[in-house]
Amino acid sequence: AGFQYKANENWQSNGPVSYKTAKACFKEMTTPETVSITSSFSETMLAAKPAGEKVSCSVLQVDDDFWKVFKFDFLSGYPFDAGATKAVISEDIARQLFGTSDVVGKTFLLNHSAYMICGVVRPVSKLARYAYAQIWIPLSSTDAFTASWGEYGIMGMVSVYILAKSQDDFSAI
Repeated sequence: AGFQYKANENWQSNGPVSYKTAKACFKEMTTPETVSITSSFSETMLAAKPAGEKVSCSVLQVDDDFWKVFKFDFLSGYPFDAGATKAVISEDIARQLFGTSDVVGKTFLLNHSAYMICGVVRPVSKLARYAYAQIWIPLSSTDAFTASWGEYGIMGMVSVYILAKSQDDFSAI
């Protein structure tokens, strides 16, 4: 099972890094304005009001700096803090789940875990590839936060986004 290689052969593996790698290599940088770590891929999950109808939706797991790197049009509420079991949802999903977009403070289930809605945003275009989702939850609330493999746990399930203070900082970053 698995793959084998000989010690004298060159090989490589490409893919997302682990949170541990992303944090060690990028989060401590002082040149950028901010550095955000997110799940590498949005995931389809089932959202439901407690004891209500389920809706299939796209979910992205993000850290609290994500809201500084990507700009969203908040219709109500605010982004979540790290470690909270809160969620930001798009206006269209709010209407599907609750029949209204006035949902800040309400709780819903996402793959059977409870999240409190802290913010509602205008729907994001699918063309906004790295920011697109219908629901955003804290990276720390699922196993994408800790998933790792490979030598020293370098590989994992996260991506890194760096916001420079100015274009002059690109080469230093």
